[in-house]
Order: sequence, then structure tokens, then C-alpha cells
Amino acid sequence: MEDAQSDQVALQRALVTRTLAGSEHVATQMLAEELRRIVLARGMSIPELVQATGLPPSILQRVLRGQSWLPSRRVISTLLKACHAHPAQVHRLMATWEMAVALRKSEKERPAAPVATERAPRWTTVGTSDRQEVFRDVPSQDDLEPDPLKASTKEEFLQCMRDFQVWAYDPSYGEIVRRSGRRVAVSTLSEALNPNKPARLPSMKVVTAFIIGCGGNEKCLARWSTAWRRIRMGQAKRTTD
Repeated sequence: MEDAQSDQVALQRALVTRTLAGSEHVATQMLAEELRRIVLARGMSIPELVQATGLPPSILQRVLRGQSWLPSRRVISTLLKACHAHPAQVHRLMATWEMAVALRKSEKERPAAPVATERAPRWTTVGTSDRQEVFRDVPSQDDLEPDPLKASTKEEFLQCMRDFQVWAYDPSYGEIVRRSGRRVAVSTLSEALNPNKPARLPSMKVVTAFIIGCGGNEKCLARWSTAWRRIRMGQAKRTTD
């Protein structure tokens, strides 16, 4: 009775341990530990096991050491039979073996984790499949990115847009339009930024397409949107006055 209860407690502990086990290697080590315990209880040496099981010594040593190798069901059954293992022990060992097999299968089917690679800080475009990566300037140096919030007039705003185009590796108007998802026409963008034309504050639609085409992200767009609103609201106020 005590032996049955002891085996039941051991089985419950094994089940808890298996629940916590996270890999085939852990389950294989558990299997080897249980087998060693049974072999030691029988007092059998490797030569005696070879004679009783007919298994090669190298196989028996690998099984009992749990050397990252999961033995077959036949090997486990043969070894347990030679040691005259108790039915409860056989049940526990075979359950552990089945768990190891299941873990091995799941680990093979699990997709490999992506390898993280260190890259320079960047920000990418918004809402376009043809992305233009724009890398930030060296942190220890002055940030060369033009700041639209420093513009207080439409002339300064337009010049800031031209500077931003150069800062973003000077893409052509055609490239900007294509990268923005063709939100505006090339002629519209060219006319808006033509320094020989009278200065006019471009619409926010044009500004948005321009920033996206130059590689701007949401944070960048927010700055340009704020600058545009400030200048446009100033124009509206002067008109009202």
C-alpha cells in the first residue's frame, strides 16, 4: 500500500515537473534520471544490462546519461523489462518519453525567431509601399534636419521645405511623388517649391505628400503640420484685421 502511494506521489511530482519543462532536452534528462534510479535500485552494472537487454554498451550509456539523444520506445521498454520495473514506474517513464517526443515535434515545427540586427536609428515613410529610409545625423553633432517650427513666414516655410528635400538625400520631384503614393502631381509640387514663383503657402495635402515622399514619419508630419497651421492662422488673422 505504501509503495503504491509512494509511486502515486512520485507520479504527481513527475507530472508537475513535466508541466514546467520547456524543452525536449529537459524531458530527456528527466527520463535518464528516472532510468538511472531504477537501474541503481536493481544494482545492475552496464555489462549486466548488456547481457540482459542485448543492447550495445554505447547505447545504454547514452540513454542513462541523457546526452541530448532521445532513445526509441523499444529501447526504453527493453531496459525497463530487464530491470523488472514496477508497472507504475513503466507508466511514468513512458509518459515522460511521450512528452519528450511531443516537445521535439513542437520545437521542430516552431518557426525560428528572427535574428535581431543592430541598425542605425531611422524613421521611415508613412502609408507607402515604396519606403525611403532617412537616417538621422550623428548624435554627437548638430542635428542638420531643417526645423519647420522655426519658420514664421510662408517664405521661410518654403525654404525649409527645400532644405528638407536636400537633407533627405535630395530626391527628385518624381521620386517624391512616387514614394508618397502619387498623392499630388509632379507639376503641383514643382510649382509650389519653385523659388522663381511668387511665394504661396502650399496646401497641407501638398506638404504631407512632400514629407512622406522625403521619408518623414508621423512625428515629423506633426511638426510640419503645426508649423503650417501657425503660419496659415497668422495669414487668416492678418486678413481679418
